[in-house]
Amino acid sequence: MITFISGGARSGKSSIAETAVLSRTSSPVYIASSRYTDEEMSERIRHHRRTRSARFTTVEAGFHVKEALSGMKEESAGVLDCLTVWLSEALFTEGLDEQKIMKEAALWTDIIEKRRLYIIIVSNDVNEAGLPSGESVRSYVDVLEKLHRFFIQHSENVIQVRAGFPKVWKGEIRR
Repeated sequence: MITFISGGARSGKSSIAETAVLSRTSSPVYIASSRYTDEEMSERIRHHRRTRSARFTTVEAGFHVKEALSGMKEESAGVLDCLTVWLSEALFTEGLDEQKIMKEAALWTDIIEKRRLYIIIVSNDVNEAGLPSGESVRSYVDVLEKLHRFFIQHSENVIQVRAGFPKVWKGEIRR
């Protein structure tokens, strides 16, 4: 089962995802797609680690989310944070095109379904400020929106977070 949570940067979406998954299990997994690329990202990672419950087992997957999902125990629960960072890795580091990225997303949903996992996918809303300039940024936003639509279609729950307040668009959120 997938829950998809999106929102602006620092809107509280990770905290809501963590609380929701902790309500389901005593031993959740936190799949982190971020890498220590610069001081700002390193500080964000340290902040998330400091504020995250010690009950989480953290898997620093980077691009390798498929392997992290495959390594989870059947019927376990976790948070995948965050899709936008993963997409940057897929496009700009791994050099994947849109077709390969969408195929990778489909593999994730297959693994989640077959292993009966409960996964909350966290992603940023980056398209609400208007059309971006620059071809690579527009391409990134286009693929991200396709990923968002794909995961929304495959999710039982869809939540958007603004200023720490969740708006449920599909399903429900457990707290």
